[in-house]
Amino acid sequence: MLNQNHIEDMTRALGAWLNFQIYCGRQTLLSEDYLSQPLAEFLTPLFPNRIEAEWTAPQFKKKGRGRPRQIDYIAKSRDSEHPVTAIEAKWIADTEIQKQRLVDDILRLEMLRVAGDNGKIRHTQRLFLLAGTVAEMGTALASKIRCTGDHDFFPCFLPLIKQTSKIAIKGCADQIRPFFKSFAQGYKVKLPKSYKVELLADHSADKVRIMVWRVDSSQKRQEFDASTLWSDVEVPESDEEN
Repeated sequence: MLNQNHIEDMTRALGAWLNFQIYCGRQTLLSEDYLSQPLAEFLTPLFPNRIEAEWTAPQFKKKGRGRPRQIDYIAKSRDSEHPVTAIEAKWIADTEIQKQRLVDDILRLEMLRVAGDNGKIRHTQRLFLLAGTVAEMGTALASKIRCTGDHDFFPCFLPLIKQTSKIAIKGCADQIRPFFKSFAQGYKVKLPKSYKVELLADHSADKVRIMVWRVDSSQKRQEFDASTLWSDVEVPESDEEN
């Protein structure tokens, strides 16, 4: 499991590596896949021989969309295949942020609840990493929810504050429901009534900015059927790649 110092060091290391790539004229090559090298290089000494990319979560097998069922990176425990740390990483390109994909990443992390041999849910540290150039991150963080035009997107899902926030799903505002319902339908799952999130690191380094949130399940977690409860909510076409 990564402690706070590890997380802050990870953002600094990633920032230095990304700036090097940009100064070498490789900015157009930067993408989520391109982040795999620096993240693997940073994580491997902390979790020797225990890092796995594109890990398929057991609860998402044979459900929903193809590739998005996978978690970008996990670190396994020393004595089992249990993921002790899971990371979803997203690179903000110079195009409009794909909001549904971001929401899907968050909910995949929340639903990463792996049972141990005794049937009890084993704890997994779940982190969401967002990176991009300073300009592109600024545009993304100021983005609006298209269906209303005047609601900021990020505070509804990932508040930009360094304290634990409880995000209501079942009791969310009308304009938020299509994002959550799309995930429920695409992955054929019930949704948690809420989840918790906290901004752990926000590092700006020259040309890039990297942010990391912790995603947690709510205490006494409960689920509901979004498709039934929100039967009148229209779901827009997914912007998932696969």
